[in-house]
Amino acid sequence: MINSKKEACNILGIAENSTLVEMKAAYKNLAKKYHPDTGNNDDVSRYYLVTEAYGYLCDACRNTTSGKVVGKVVGNPNSEYKNWYSSRKSERENYEKQYKKIKEQRAREFKQHVEEYNLKQKELKKQQEEYDNAMKAIDAIIIAEAIKTMIGSKS
Repeated sequence: MINSKKEACNILGIAENSTLVEMKAAYKNLAKKYHPDTGNNDDVSRYYLVTEAYGYLCDACRNTTSGKVVGKVVGNPNSEYKNWYSSRKSERENYEKQYKKIKEQRAREFKQHVEEYNLKQKELKKQQEEYDNAMKAIDAIIIAEAIKTMIGSKS
């Protein structure tokens, strides 16, 4: 049973004024090293001792009545979390701005393509009308020539 912060820090191989990040890193390394599933050692008591030391330090960071972090026992997880969260928040805001710009640009490009498509459709419709009018004129000429031939053959 671990009775002091100094004893727990010695087991993890960290200084008493280490930050929470350093404590977690030391715990993870030792837990990997001594974990029973690794098969590196047959004595699992060292793994349980490391886990107990980490648990002791985590409990020492928290006020047992309120559950809030008190002081800088091994590191202030609230300040570390706030720093991490604020950096992620600014990254997320930058990504959102970039996404919004890209979305607006694509909307402009799509609108431009739609306008070009509509212009081409109008041009095609105009060409079709001109073709239809030309065909009507040709048909009228053919009919007039046929009538002329019929009238000319009767005289």
